[in-house]
Amino acid sequence: MSVERGTLSKPELKDFGAKVVLFCHITTRIPGEPHDELLKEKGGRGFPTFWFLDPTGKVIGEPKGRSVADFEATLKEVLPKMPPFKGPKRPKIWKLEDALKEGKDKELVVLLLIKGDKDKNDELTKSLYDKKHEKTLAKFLFVEHTFDKEDELCKKLDVKDGPVLLAIDPHKEKIEEAVLGTFKDDKPSVTKMGDFLKKWEKAAEKKK
Repeated sequence: MSVERGTLSKPELKDFGAKVVLFCHITTRIPGEPHDELLKEKGGRGFPTFWFLDPTGKVIGEPKGRSVADFEATLKEVLPKMPPFKGPKRPKIWKLEDALKEGKDKELVVLLLIKGDKDKNDELTKSLYDKKHEKTLAKFLFVEHTFDKEDELCKKLDVKDGPVLLAIDPHKEKIEEAVLGTFKDDKPSVTKMGDFLKKWEKAAEKKK
């Protein structure tokens, strides 16, 4: 409990967490609980144990202490051990007002992702960020926004829940009149996402 009340409650942990993917595993010894032997499998012997893992799950470092400063110092040491990233390059995330201005100047369509349920977000973004779409995505300006039924933007766009991906024409004065197309699917696929992107990539090309 001392760690939870100490290091894990420090405000600076939030800044550190923006640099890594934080993951907490709890050994329960409940029969059937998935990955309950994870600590043992990785070579851990006591609680709590802190590690740095690479994307394959290999342990590549362990902090020398339990402070955020120790975490930061160890992160610098383990970064050179990370394998090269082989996934698709994710597009730059713009602020909506900046994307609309840039889109108008450069004749580019804006892609607006209204995020919602985490599991559905993961499914949608998996199909969106597939390697096959990397070149196509580079022809758009990308914006992320979190769904909230009381949010003014969601109300204007008549978005009832998320996730939903919207193609936005930056030339329109009113955002509610700027929607070119909408992608919302409970079972998004790479193919269906590709069809959606290609449609508005062509629309962007025609504007040039």
